[in-house]
Amino acid sequence: MNQQKKEFQWIELNHFIKNIDTYLKNEELKRLFIPNESVQYILAVSGGPDSIFLCYLYYLFYKKKYIKMPIMFHYNHNIRDDSYQDEEIVFSLSKKLKLPFYASSGNVLKFSKLLKMNLEDSARILRYRALLKLTQKFNVESIIITGHHGDDYLETIFLRLIRGSSLRNIYFNPLRKVPVKIAKNIYYLKVLSPLLLFDKDQILNLLQQKKIPYAIDKTNYDLQYKRNLTRFKLLPLLKQFGIKGGLVWQRTHLNLHRFKCEIRHRDFLILDKLFFYNLGNKEIKLIFDQITNGLSISPVNANIISEFIYQSYTSKIFIQTKNMIIESVRNQIWFINSNSKLLEEPIIKNHKIQWLNQERNYNLKENEVLCFLKIENNQKIKNHIKELLRTKEIPQVIRYNIPYIKENHYDKSLIKRILLSFLPDFQDIYINST
Repeated sequence: MNQQKKEFQWIELNHFIKNIDTYLKNEELKRLFIPNESVQYILAVSGGPDSIFLCYLYYLFYKKKYIKMPIMFHYNHNIRDDSYQDEEIVFSLSKKLKLPFYASSGNVLKFSKLLKMNLEDSARILRYRALLKLTQKFNVESIIITGHHGDDYLETIFLRLIRGSSLRNIYFNPLRKVPVKIAKNIYYLKVLSPLLLFDKDQILNLLQQKKIPYAIDKTNYDLQYKRNLTRFKLLPLLKQFGIKGGLVWQRTHLNLHRFKCEIRHRDFLILDKLFFYNLGNKEIKLIFDQITNGLSISPVNANIISEFIYQSYTSKIFIQTKNMIIESVRNQIWFINSNSKLLEEPIIKNHKIQWLNQERNYNLKENEVLCFLKIENNQKIKNHIKELLRTKEIPQVIRYNIPYIKENHYDKSLIKRILLSFLPDFQDIYINST
């Protein structure tokens, strides 16, 4: 099974907290929370539940020595009369966790009138300016951590659609560079939103279980703001249908994030079909350029792009060129270099397999043998393995070469183990019987 896909199914927050070390063994998941272990992490803490949980999470990372001591930062916008209480909650938490605390404040109302902007945008500008000054004070590489979660992502999608954006504009990068303009100069802050995997309900439930106090911003309940209206009127309806913001973010964004971070010279690439959804010819051409570059082959021509788009409207994609094979299996699309060793038959000698530049020895039990489909005589076994590999989204062009261990008897043969771990990011399939 594709390990990355398995581990990025819906992650329950309590289980994540209890098993952080296990989850962070997945390098891809770890990069979402800790893209760089050596930088200074600055936690932007409003005092609300999301940012309070963020503090506990990164405090836990610190105690487990994944990162150096993070810094807590609070900005008082002075919009509400009781906003000082938010700062007191954050300050009390910093003392409890024994983390450095920095605070700043500004007159958002006055700034908003001066620039003729809404309060939300004005507050964001002043907050990021204060964070920029803090990073300049430390003069070390820093990443600002914010508490945006899955529900925030859903709100953002619908607000963009309301403003007239197309469905192409649904991505929300967890790590991004935010421009901060001061006078005529533009600076950039690295900002990370690692909680996009989780929903608001998960965070609130955990804080309630741990009896962790947090502030409540009354302006978040003012329905004259479109975001609040979306949050309290639209999202509850979506959740009645079982929609989870964190899972939506994973499915719409994680594959793009993985593609951008992980594309490198190799002999095959795997992308989700959803990755190409609602893209135009130009966008698909740019993606294909990156794919062919990653596979170290010549760029494809316009006819191949057109054929790919045409076939993508059907349930099956299969295109073979001189340099590349493109094949879809269920929700995955494989791009395979035509010279890939995936297409070469394994060499099996007694207990040893040579395939994909690997050589493995197996201590087989009596009556156990190594095999692969091209040399398998038993049609029942052939059909069974082909169906198993199809459910694991393995393309037909390499399905016949994947080795397996079977047990031979006089009256029947049983598949014991399909050796999928020859492929990067896949695990063997253990089988009791056919």
